[in-house]
Parts: sequence; structure tokens; C-alpha cells
Amino acid sequence: MNRFFAYLANLSAFQRARAGDVAANFTLLETGLDLTAAELDRSLKCQPTDPAIGALPLKDVRAGRALYFDAGGDPVARITATEQQMQDAITAANAAAASANEAATTAANLYGILPGVAGQNGKTLRITGGVYTTDSWWGAPTALTVASNGLVLTANTTYHVDSSGGAFAVTLPVMAAKDWIKLVDIKGLCSLNNVTVNGGGNGTFRDGDATLVLDVDYDSVELVRTATGVIEQ
Repeated sequence: MNRFFAYLANLSAFQRARAGDVAANFTLLETGLDLTAAELDRSLKCQPTDPAIGALPLKDVRAGRALYFDAGGDPVARITATEQQMQDAITAANAAAASANEAATTAANLYGILPGVAGQNGKTLRITGGVYTTDSWWGAPTALTVASNGLVLTANTTYHVDSSGGAFAVTLPVMAAKDWIKLVDIKGLCSLNNVTVNGGGNGTFRDGDATLVLDVDYDSVELVRTATGVIEQ
């Protein structure tokens, strides 16, 4: 490169040189420019529209540190982990992964593997013979049964009572001994809008009345048919 710049400094001498000498020097000049372009192609460069980048930190400042670009895009030297520290971190991570895998294997050996999720909707997880299984022993979920005004209830059924639309009455069916019906206030409005239960020919309630009034918010009552009539439990 020094020879290249020397030729640039002596361009005036080309006017006095022979044509062959001038051609040889221009060939050398072209070679130097090609080498310079190749070196620039292998270097980091800013975009043409980018403002000038700051200078690198001094050698003793950046020694043993990583090159980092700050919020302004200028290069700074930042302390980073040593190669040994990074290797130690990788070793620790691998050891933790191996420990977790061993724990999972131990758990699988002790308790079995959980069944896959496909086809398990609505099922119950159970342990049978030390192995996880799923079962539909409770049956499919059913819709809530809501009591409404004038409804004749069905024996052995739980009814959800919603009196948000106003007070209303329901009637018990003719019930056999030990038949039951349960009523649950799900809106908490029975004290405001009472729900009346008519005996429906089953005899009287515990207090001797032919009707039962639900007037306590969020209360529930279970009615069971006995030999002497329906009683409240």
C-alpha cells in the first residue's frame, strides 16, 4: 500500500514517462484499488444514510470485553462472561436437565404415565392397580333442572329455584315412600320473591300445613315422602 500511495504522490511524473511505464503504473494502481475494495467488502460498514459511527474504545479499555452498541448506536466495551463461566453455566444446565429427566422417569415408574388427552373429555382420572386410568363412571354431565311457576315436580330430582322473575308456586307429584325432591335457591331471592310448594295430595308437611314456603335466600330443602306425609329435612 505504501508503494501505491507513492505512485499517487508522483502522478506528475507520468507526464514525462514513456507510454509503457505509464501503463504499468496504472495497472499497479488498478490492482491496489481492487485490493482496497476487497478489504472494504470484508469490513463492517454503516449504511449510506446512517450518521457517522463513534470510534472504538481504546485498546486497554476494550481488552477482554465484548463489543456492544449503546442506545445511540455507538460501540462501547462491555464486560461479559468468560469462556469458562459460559462452559460452567452450560454444564449446570445439562445437569439440571438430567436431574429433571431422572425425576420424571422415577415418577413414571412409581405412578405410571398420564393418559393422552385425546378422547378424555368429561372423564375422571383414577389410579387402578398403581396405574393412571380414566373412566366415565359418573356418566355424561346433565343440564340443570330449573323449577318454574306451575310446574308439577318429578320425584327423585334436584331442582334449581330462580325467583328473580317474581314469586311462584310448584306442586309435588304423588310420591311413594322414600321418594325425595330437593329444591335449591340459586339466585338468593326467595326472601323477596317466595316460592310456594304445594303438597299435591301427599299429606301435610312437618308443621301440619298443606304448603311449604321457601323464604330464605340461598336455602335448600329436601322433601321426603313418609307413611304420614311429606316432611322437610
